[in-house]
Amino acid sequence: MQRILKKNIPNLNILDNISFGNKTDNLHISELGLFNCNIDFIPDFICNLTRLKTLYLGNNNLHDLPDSLKNIKNLSKLDLSNNNFTEVPNSIGNLKNLIFLNLSNNFFNVFPISLLKLTSIVTLKLDNNSIKTIPKEICKLNSMESLNLMNNPIKEIPEILCTCTSLKFLKINWTELAETPDCILKFKYSIRHEQGQFLEEIINIIGKEIKLGDKITWNACKYQIKDEEIIELSIYNCGLKSIPKSFGSLNSLRKLYLNKNKLSQLPKSISNFAKLEVLSLKDNNFKKIPSLIWTLENLKELKLDNNPLDDESTKVIDRDIPFIQNFCRDNALIDIFMSHAVENFEYFRLIEISDFLENQDEIDEVFYCERDLVGDIDKYMDTHVPKCHIVLFFATKKTIYNSPDCNYEIKLAKESNKIIIPIKGKDVDWSDLTQYKLDRIKGFNYDSLNFEDFLSKLYKDILKIKRKDNLFEK
Repeated sequence: MQRILKKNIPNLNILDNISFGNKTDNLHISELGLFNCNIDFIPDFICNLTRLKTLYLGNNNLHDLPDSLKNIKNLSKLDLSNNNFTEVPNSIGNLKNLIFLNLSNNFFNVFPISLLKLTSIVTLKLDNNSIKTIPKEICKLNSMESLNLMNNPIKEIPEILCTCTSLKFLKINWTELAETPDCILKFKYSIRHEQGQFLEEIINIIGKEIKLGDKITWNACKYQIKDEEIIELSIYNCGLKSIPKSFGSLNSLRKLYLNKNKLSQLPKSISNFAKLEVLSLKDNNFKKIPSLIWTLENLKELKLDNNPLDDESTKVIDRDIPFIQNFCRDNALIDIFMSHAVENFEYFRLIEISDFLENQDEIDEVFYCERDLVGDIDKYMDTHVPKCHIVLFFATKKTIYNSPDCNYEIKLAKESNKIIIPIKGKDVDWSDLTQYKLDRIKGFNYDSLNFEDFLSKLYKDILKIKRKDNLFEK
């Protein structure tokens, strides 16, 4: 080999893909690098190195592989990048231990079908070629974790890729694709599908790319991943006014920077971010410290500089995290469920009650079926009753004696340890509510004549219950 190259091949301790040299193991060559040696064929000498595990042949003039390459049965890493290959012989399938193959920067017009025989391949690089389509049989490579097809004129991805259970990383020119199946998004961002959907949504909203990076800073648009989960995210100076619902999928976040945007509130789903340690919301439009801060049990750092915080929040923001969280818990918003019969909807003026309560400082949402029910009533009840903090039970003969749905809602409320406030209509007595173990102590007589006073008393009572009972443990 040295006669062919007309120079000595040095022994090296460490080789990489641009090395010229060899490494030995027990007097046998285990790694060989012939980068940029201007060779146009692979000599038989190399194919007789039966102990060879790594072979770097990048940046040469190779255009064919000899059948004798199959003799290197232990070969696990092969780099043929920057050569003149247009096809790969079927004999490559005999390299049963090959886990890494680099064929980037060659002259392939089609995906080499012979590569589908490499059932042990883990990493396959075919970037910077002229490949136009991905074969549907690609999932035969059932050990492949990483596939690089960057800078190929590929316009479509077959959905069969979604079933490639081993594939974790797919590099391709995403902006050149005519359409991207939803199930492929996890490959686009190297994360699971739901988090890929979030990045797609947020990128469409802000009109900027969010790049994958190793180090995340507060003044960038980047994200960092670990085990296919986003663990750090920064969205800086993007005019972001609200966060999409898919944000809830980022429940492995440890650091979140949303500085210099136009946010005034955080979505409820942040309460599921049990691992979040750093939250930076500087230069936004928050008037209050977001009350859901109290749910972040591992929070160590909170930044809200340059927000128009009210006086109460301003006094608290410089205190330690436990103090801030206690403050937020005391001021946290609650949700209310209204249990009623449809035929009593107008009598109780439920739309007005709902609108009034939702406009109060410490109430977030009020649920009632006429507005919020979509689809199955049982699913609606099973979802909304347990997640609310207080249930308003509008008691009439219908709801007490002839409404299976109301009976079920009260049953759910009791099983979930929810506070139930009965509101008695004119056609029943308080004694009628004893079967539910409800009475006037925590209840109200409905007063349609003095409706505004009734609303005021109801909200005051809700606040008393909120201050006295630990609603957030229920």
